[in-house]
Amino acid sequence: MVRPSTYVRSAAPAARFVPVLIFWAVSGCSALQLNPSNGDLAMPDLAGDASSQAHAPVGTIKLEIRAAGRSPEVRELPIREGMFIDDALTDSGLKRRFRRMELSLLRNNEHGLANMDSRYAHKMGKVHPRFDYALHAGDHLVVTEDTSTMLHDMLNSLSPIPGAMAR
Repeated sequence: MVRPSTYVRSAAPAARFVPVLIFWAVSGCSALQLNPSNGDLAMPDLAGDASSQAHAPVGTIKLEIRAAGRSPEVRELPIREGMFIDDALTDSGLKRRFRRMELSLLRNNEHGLANMDSRYAHKMGKVHPRFDYALHAGDHLVVTEDTSTMLHDMLNSLSPIPGAMAR
């Protein structure tokens, strides 16, 4: 009978060293700064500054909600820097409220009012990335509840003209 060895090879020390090595290589010496008042090392809070600026409201948009069988409701929604249509739907709770919806973004430009249609992909549960426009202060987002069902989708797939059989 062979007695098992008591020496077990462990990869744990190397596994702990690799993240430290990666952090050291990525950060370099530029992240370390001396505090002039006491000479200690001070790490700047870069992540905190960036996150507080990203969440600061930069303006508002009008959000018009057209639910089936109800009168339209208009709300003011504060927007942040870099906010898109999908973010506005999440913040307003409309993704939980409507399973399917039609979206239209109205924006003033030098030629008048521009209508930018958008598509909500109900299978993915988000705005299609090609139509997820950035929001600017003063925009008007119209969200209309789509009451079609899976049966409508099947009937539309049979028709050579999209949308001709359902509705």
